[in-house]
Amino acid sequence: MPSPTPSEKPIRVRLSGLADLAPTDLEEDDFHAWLTAPIAGEPLYKRTLEVLLSLSIAELVLEPGPVGEAVLRLFEERPIYNLKARMAAHAMAASPEDIATLVVPVGGLLEADLAGLQRRGDESGKIERTPVSLPLQEGRRAEIIYLPAGHSADEIDFDQPALDEYTQVPPILRATNHSVALRETAQRALENDLQAFPPVGTWRQDLLLGEGAEVHPSVRIIGKAAVGAGSIVGPRTVLGHGAIIGEGCKIGENVHLTHAMVLDGTVIEAGSRLLGLVRLPSGREV
Repeated sequence: MPSPTPSEKPIRVRLSGLADLAPTDLEEDDFHAWLTAPIAGEPLYKRTLEVLLSLSIAELVLEPGPVGEAVLRLFEERPIYNLKARMAAHAMAASPEDIATLVVPVGGLLEADLAGLQRRGDESGKIERTPVSLPLQEGRRAEIIYLPAGHSADEIDFDQPALDEYTQVPPILRATNHSVALRETAQRALENDLQAFPPVGTWRQDLLLGEGAEVHPSVRIIGKAAVGAGSIVGPRTVLGHGAIIGEGCKIGENVHLTHAMVLDGTVIEAGSRLLGLVRLPSGREV
């Protein structure tokens, strides 16, 4: 029987930098809403995890903290790409002796060949460190680390720079904790026709409606906008170009939204004006 290729060998993936997935000091409901924000038809957390699908993952380990706890609750609510997740005992949990570990910083949408990094580590039998850049967080250092079986992060001297002899252009982390980047991604999805991405909803001229969404007949639509499943938009509201409303939201009457996102479960009071911002369930704006 042929041995599995490196990308098929069971591996543990530890996600680091989970706290960078959302703005600081968010409330519990805000974390959940931020992670489930519908971007290009897929929640933010799913788009972040998609990069792991090329690996044969035995275990997904989350860092302790409010964001890690919010992600774990998502896994408990519904299966996510058939991945299994648990909370680490501490931030730098060591790799077990019998399984390799890949430490992936997820403070953004990762563009990297993780299977290739795993293959490099398997071939060299040593710890591999690949630097990554964070364009929206200047001065921030981040690395993807591959720990072969029997090795742990305790062996790494983080004061010494990662030397990468294999990759001329480091992988990039596109930060997701920046509200402008989040809105721009969603806006591009609308401009390129969101029907290309599942789940889709139903188009009513320039308005994309999720299942069970209710929009009052007096609502004025200016440009493309989207209303998530189960959300209610009240009378005389104006949905300007780039208005994106998540699921289970309640939008009062005479509200004006343009180039703004309203995340899942948010209530917007009558007469509110939202321009170029993200509104969270707690009422905070970013």
